[in-house]
Parts: sequence; C-alpha cells; structure tokens
Amino acid sequence: MRIYRYPITPEGAPVKMPAKAKVLHAGWVEARKIFCVWMLVDPEVALEDRIFIVRATGDEVTEGMQHLNTVVMPDGFHVFHIFEITG
Repeated sequence: MRIYRYPITPEGAPVKMPAKAKVLHAGWVEARKIFCVWMLVDPEVALEDRIFIVRATGDEVTEGMQHLNTVVMPDGFHVFHIFEITG
C-alpha cells in the first residue's frame, strides 16, 4: 500500500486511481493553489474513476455526496467543503 496525492477540480472532473482506494485526507495545497485528496492505494490494482467536488458555504448539496473535509482558506474568509460523489 502507498499514499498518493490526487489533484481535484472544484467542478468534479473524474480522477483515475486504483480501485478501492481509501480517502485519508482532502484539503487545499496553498503552494500549488489546488484542492487535493490523499488516498491509501494499492498501485497494483486496476484503475477506476472517482469524482470529488468542492462546494462553497451556502452552495447546494444533494444526496449521494459524502463530506470529506471543510477547508478554511488562507484568507480566513472563504470556506469550502470537499465531497465525494458516491451515488
């Protein structure tokens, strides 16, 4: 098993990663100005698409979205919530 970091887009573009990867953390990388998820993966298994999405406080959240983390941005004002689309 290994820990890999995957950049995610706020809009929810599919991310290819080893099947059954386990989410360890989701957050903001200030130095790169991107949201990422850190996953525990088995790099030897087949890849699958997973979808992660970022919502601001006040945005709509629907059923089938699993909350992973809340991120207070470095400006201390903006707050975002990272979800995985599960259904």
